[in-house]
Amino acid sequence: MGSVLELDSWILLKDGHRESRVITVGEIVRVVAVRNNMIVTARGEDTTVRGSLVKLYERLPKGFLSLGRSCVINMGHVAKVNALSRNLRFVMKDGTTHEVSRLRSRVIRKELSL
Repeated sequence: MGSVLELDSWILLKDGHRESRVITVGEIVRVVAVRNNMIVTARGEDTTVRGSLVKLYERLPKGFLSLGRSCVINMGHVAKVNALSRNLRFVMKDGTTHEVSRLRSRVIRKELSL
């Protein structure tokens, strides 16, 4: 396992087509796992990179939250959390939403004291 990254750490996203982007960890809005790849959303763009979401999550700083096996979000980019039902719904500043399962919602409620 690599060292834990900071929000201002620079990372290189290689998309597999000889194009790369350099961003800071804090610019990451979400990371979604799709098979053996991850879709990293930052600066309003999606970049598909190969890798393990679990391994990346282990290196992300506090402020990133796992919504399940396939999605990690940056709490700094959350506009609001709908906690009125059994399932939590995270609304991001870019307008996208992420609904969390009941079981995972219970765990997150305890972590975030909702």
